[in-house]
Amino acid sequence: MRLEIKSELQQGDFKFTIDTTIANDTVGIFGASGAGKSTLLHLISGLKQPDSGHIILNDRTFADTEKKIFVEPNKRGIGLVFQDGRLFPHMNVKKNLLFGSRRSKNCQLDFDHVVKTLEIKHLLNRRPSNLSGGERQRVAIGRALLSAPELLLLDEPFSAIDVSMRLELLPFISRIHSEYAIPLLMISHDLPELLHLTDHLLIIEDGKLLNQGQCSNLLFDAGCTRRLMNSGATSSFNGKILARNKTNGTARIAVIPTQPIDSAPAEILGPYIETITAGEFVRGQIAPKDIILSAAPVEYISAQNQLRAVITRTLDLDDRTLVEVKASGFTLLTEVTKKSNSDFTYNIGDKIWVLFKAWSVNYTPSRKPDYIPEILPQKARAYSIQANKKLDEITV
Repeated sequence: MRLEIKSELQQGDFKFTIDTTIANDTVGIFGASGAGKSTLLHLISGLKQPDSGHIILNDRTFADTEKKIFVEPNKRGIGLVFQDGRLFPHMNVKKNLLFGSRRSKNCQLDFDHVVKTLEIKHLLNRRPSNLSGGERQRVAIGRALLSAPELLLLDEPFSAIDVSMRLELLPFISRIHSEYAIPLLMISHDLPELLHLTDHLLIIEDGKLLNQGQCSNLLFDAGCTRRLMNSGATSSFNGKILARNKTNGTARIAVIPTQPIDSAPAEILGPYIETITAGEFVRGQIAPKDIILSAAPVEYISAQNQLRAVITRTLDLDDRTLVEVKASGFTLLTEVTKKSNSDFTYNIGDKIWVLFKAWSVNYTPSRKPDYIPEILPQKARAYSIQANKKLDEITV
């Protein structure tokens, strides 16, 4: 996807201004309430018209005030899912879904396949009033998909549902990009949710684009660091479940690097999850507060993950130091106090050990990553809590 947007819009005392080009297939728009996230989405979808500027998606002009071009929302080929689903209450689920396909003159998506992907076959004869919040959102996503969109926009899709339903919806949304290769743009004020689903962030503040890029890079931008850390920034990764052990409550996960590496990929232990089986791809997160740095491996502690790593970036803050480390293509972020940094100085290039518990690894089913290095099918190695003792080699 290539989205070029240069627009201004005045709404009362609030002015929204943006000038950027987005060239990513999964994009998160992050910012506080009232920052202008929904305004950006409404400009892209055509629900609002810019006062000046232009909007171009894949060489197709949606709006250009100088040329007096404005394409109506229903002619843009964009699927929009709101936080409350907005299903037609007088139609059952099947009719709501078919309404989406009727909007498309050239729908290439198979109705039954969409229903199967979103696991909503048993809901087809129900009315929206008889659906849970998570079920309504799945139906709304299905309706948007069946309109054969060139871009799928999600406006705070989890804000109206509880945590358990969010965990239920995450895998479905993640699977959409893989199943249908439709670019996805989602807005939220919940950073961990965005990091689970998207690889590229736009940070909106006071009606302006503050910055954009991968979260790991934005964290080292002085204007974004505290905002992201205080919002729950995590170390996100793609992985594959290698094996599970219900008896000891763990799962072995191969971390999939985002670019070629010279060594075998890192393997970590996460918690056992009944519904996620061996061979599945997952998207995982680890909070910086759960990661400990050590000069040497540590025996006889509960942190079952101990990885050799190297420090790649540091950033001194007023009360702490942000440290980035890499272990076999696995990027992790942690924070250390000023006292810790004075007792044990952390410098770029230093070799280090990274320690964290299996239960600190939070993961859910995900799509197959767009990129898997050739080295991944080779043998991966990991270290047990007896840090110098290698586990049996396994094939990813």
